[in-house]
Amino acid sequence: MKFEDFSNLVFQEGKKEMHDMEIFYESRREVQIEIFNNQVDKYIVSDSSGVSLRGFAGKGMGYSYTEKLDEESARMIIDEAIKNGEYTDSKERASFSRPLKHKDIWSQKEKNINELSVEEKIDLMTNLEKIALSMDRRVSNLQVCSYEEFSIDREIKNTNGVNLSDSMSGGYVHLSVLAKDGDDTRTGSSMFLFRDPKDIDIAKIAREAVVESVSLLNGRPVKSGKYKVVIKNRVFSEMLEGFMPAFSGENVQEGLSFLIGRIGSVIGSENLTIIEDPLLDSGFSTCRFDDEGFPTTYKRIIEKGVLKEYLFNSRAANKEGMVSTGNGFRDSYRALVGTRPTNIIVSPGAISRERMIESIEKGLYITDVAGLHSGLNPVSGDFSLQAQGYLIKEGDIKRPVNGITISGNFIEMLSNIYDISDDIYLGFPGKGHYGAPSIKINMVDISGY
Repeated sequence: MKFEDFSNLVFQEGKKEMHDMEIFYESRREVQIEIFNNQVDKYIVSDSSGVSLRGFAGKGMGYSYTEKLDEESARMIIDEAIKNGEYTDSKERASFSRPLKHKDIWSQKEKNINELSVEEKIDLMTNLEKIALSMDRRVSNLQVCSYEEFSIDREIKNTNGVNLSDSMSGGYVHLSVLAKDGDDTRTGSSMFLFRDPKDIDIAKIAREAVVESVSLLNGRPVKSGKYKVVIKNRVFSEMLEGFMPAFSGENVQEGLSFLIGRIGSVIGSENLTIIEDPLLDSGFSTCRFDDEGFPTTYKRIIEKGVLKEYLFNSRAANKEGMVSTGNGFRDSYRALVGTRPTNIIVSPGAISRERMIESIEKGLYITDVAGLHSGLNPVSGDFSLQAQGYLIKEGDIKRPVNGITISGNFIEMLSNIYDISDDIYLGFPGKGHYGAPSIKINMVDISGY
């Protein structure tokens, strides 16, 4: 049964016992190819699709889902949603969206993802491996040589008359290489986002990963202390993603954020502005509406260092007497609605990263951190991360540095931002898509020897 017919059946049968209903459909296709030693080490194609139903029959909202679109499943998800609604808190109600003003049917990009055959994609990745291994004799092996692509279709209908659909597709190539010199081994990595796999530049990907790995060989720690630091765009993007749960209105309400009560407060340098741009052309979380059917909106989350707003889904927004900010998303059709951003971008500055490094008499250029999941706390804002990079002296990069730890508090770090470069980097797409330039920080605690 087609989704249109299935949803009509659910609404027709459900209205006999439920007074408000919403049905959400998602179809997702993912392809993953991994190469090792000139062979396909992994080839996975996954297809999933299904619908979820939310509705009110009594006091609370009920929820259910199914992968099958037939008459029996339609009756089943209605009955389960009614039953589940008996046990939910009637005071914590989500809202159903109203029809949007913009055109309902909207597709972000044409799907170019299949313009290359599977064989061509495999050849592309085996050639990437060959190029990377041939660039420098010290590159001994590859940790990761992977190709991933996705295509997602969404549809949302509710009894308020909302009828929305969209689609998105894209992918990325990830390369991580190992360079070895004596007993020292270092990694370097590169990532390339694409809408069309014909745009993939394997020479550029290989060069970035190899140059990074080789340049980090034979590093050593620096003396513990406070240092002026340039944090590479990739690293700052990853740190911002790790701390993003603190900006969730749900987490603020539950006491799980270091930003409680900070709206309107200065939490960063006046150089710092962080926006959410749901219509960013290069973003991989670009969409006009969230998974509840509310319109996504352009926001200045931090403007010139001042925290302007939290992100809300409809349930959390209702507690504040507000309307959803368009940030209600699900991990899949099986999951409940949570809160996440679309495309989060740190506004770039006008200076180059090279000029920022030249301005430092003595400091560090941090190019990689480890332990983001365990060493970063979005509740307290504290972080302690293993790091590597380069020593800066008199404006020049002198030698590689490893075996150090960078630590502090996120608000303190944001407040100590002295300059922001123009080198925007968009990271791995995930629960939101994050982009940041490199930043210069006046003082950061470094633990070394």
